[in-house]
Formats: sequence, structure tokens, C-alpha cells
Amino acid sequence: MKRKELIPVILLMSLVVFPKSVFAHTKLISSSPAANEVVRNEVSEISMVFSTEVEPLSSFEVKDQNGNSYAVSDIQIEKEQMKGTLKKPLPSGSYTVNWKIVGRDGHPISGSYSFNVEVQAVAETPQPAQSVASSPAEPSGTSSSSPSGEEQAIEKQSQQENATSTNTWVIAGVIVAGLILVSILISKRKKS
Repeated sequence: MKRKELIPVILLMSLVVFPKSVFAHTKLISSSPAANEVVRNEVSEISMVFSTEVEPLSSFEVKDQNGNSYAVSDIQIEKEQMKGTLKKPLPSGSYTVNWKIVGRDGHPISGSYSFNVEVQAVAETPQPAQSVASSPAEPSGTSSSSPSGEEQAIEKQSQQENATSTNTWVIAGVIVAGLILVSILISKRKKS
């Protein structure tokens, strides 16, 4: 084979040898509050964990169902985790966290997830301490919504990323097939 005929073969081999992880991007693994969770206590901090380390330029914002923004201060990034403190606890309502990160691979990625807050209003008239203490408390480490809400949101995002990865491999395969076809046609012309 001549040097020009080797180029398509080299391109084919490099596409086959590329690891799938080259096409993978950072994704949200978990959050607190979790996606689709109904939180019964005050929310004053948002925390997210991603699949790879997050760069310092990453940020997020919190908006309610009416599009009002809630100020997030002191955003901290430590390896795969990003968290921030809200200036005031969130009142009852529906909220969306819009995050923008720069993954370790250097690609900017954005996404969002939603949760609800249902904080019981404190009565203005004083109530006996007994009635407050006797109300059933939720055990720590549990939430009123099933964790399947967050798992469903993460699964949906994972499926979208897998579809993108699959599409990338299909496009790469079509390009490789085209290069092979071109190299075969060139070698047949030279033999004629």
C-alpha cells in the first residue's frame, strides 16, 4: 500500500481505538434537595454532585415558578461538589435550579432540575409546646417523596447523554465507511 492509501486506514483505526469516555461529559449525579423532591423543612442550601470534577467558573441560580430569582451566595466548589447558601430560606413553592458548569474536560455544560418546598406556616398565636412537640416528625435521612424522583431525573439525563454518545458513534461510523469507500475507489482507479 502507498502512503496516500494508508490515510483512510489510519483514520479508521484512530476512530476505533478512541475510548468512549472521550465523548462522555460531566453529568449531575445527585442533589440536595433532590430532583422532584417535596421538602417539608426550610431550604437554605443547595448542593449538587457531578460525575467528574467541576471547575471554579461553575455556578447556579434558583428560580421559583413565577421566574423570580433567589440570591445564592458563597458558592463553593470542591472536586465533584458544588454548593451554595441562599440569603433567605425558600418559602413554600416550586423551584428550579439552573446550573452551568465547566467539566474537567473543559466543556461548558448546563442543566436544571426542580423541587418543591412545603413549609408549614407558623401560627401567629402561641401554641402550647406540647402540641408542637407531639406532631409527628420525619426521621432524619428520609424525605416525603420517594428517591425515585431524583433517580428518574438522573436516568432521563443519562439516557439523553447515551443517545448523544450513540449518535456520535453512528456519525463516526458513517464517516469511516465513507473513507473506506473513497480509498477503495481510489485504489481501483490507480489499478485501471
